[in-house]
Amino acid sequence: GDVVDVGETLCLMEAMKLFDEISLSSFNQNDELYPIDQRYRIERVNCTSGQLVNAGDLLFVIKPVR
Repeated sequence: GDVVDVGETLCLMEAMKLFDEISLSSFNQNDELYPIDQRYRIERVNCTSGQLVNAGDLLFVIKPVR
């Protein structure tokens, strides 16, 4: 239920002892998928700490806050 800005860190992903911060802005590569001026509510977290994930796994369900 937290409301987050696009640049806020949602989680840390670890691969081979290297950590990478994941935020909504990290998905804004070529297109602006998540506008900077919008805020989002985290509706559900689909993983737990230490859980193995694969590319393409759905980690969060978010909705824009009006």
